[in-house]
Amino acid sequence: MVFTDEGLRSALLRRCRTLKSEPPGRVDRIVGAGRARFEREFCLHVLNGLSADSARSPWELATGEDGFLLELKSDPGRLGLETLLEEIVKLRRAKALGLPADLFGGYSDRLVASWRARAMALHPSDFAANQPPVRLTLVAALAWSRTTEITDALVDLFIGLVSKINTRGSGRSRRCTARPRSCARSPRRRWRRRRARSGRSCSRRSRAGRQRCRRWSPRRKRTPRLTRPGSGPC
Repeated sequence: MVFTDEGLRSALLRRCRTLKSEPPGRVDRIVGAGRARFEREFCLHVLNGLSADSARSPWELATGEDGFLLELKSDPGRLGLETLLEEIVKLRRAKALGLPADLFGGYSDRLVASWRARAMALHPSDFAANQPPVRLTLVAALAWSRTTEITDALVDLFIGLVSKINTRGSGRSRRCTARPRSCARSPRRRWRRRRARSGRSCSRRSRAGRQRCRRWSPRRKRTPRLTRPGSGPC
């Protein structure tokens, strides 16, 4: 099913050939009238599928006062835990709008995607230029489509985050496998080893060991101080 004017014009001419009737002279006018009639029926179907409570949230979203409309259009940022938490909050707010799962039942996904693309190209101030049924249908199509897209993006973010954690963990394990002693050694053991290499090895395990080390360590002998002649007692 083609939703462009050229596609509708080709479908009209094909239908005339099937019925073996002469094509009308004002094809563009007929195509425009048919498109307007279809949009009215489609918007009426969406309005009938929304309750009073569920229609209030998209209507407030169309005003763009709280800024959630721009946030709903935005894509996830850099891979990380903060981005994952932000997308979770965005998904909860999108589900809080209360749109039914079968709101666009009976219509093709390409039709909903076209209305979603149309809403993505509009600024918050541009929604007011449309009629209320069209405005509500645009916001509903955008929120309904973005809910599914945010869910898929959350799955991709979670998989990428887990893969990143596993990559860091495997890199650390490879470094520890290559140098098991240096990785498992505590700073105190490394300090003892440096002192042993410098020739100052002694028992540092207890206070008694330190006293024993001081007691039996060789000391430098004191040499008697020589006095100058005449400086001593007479």
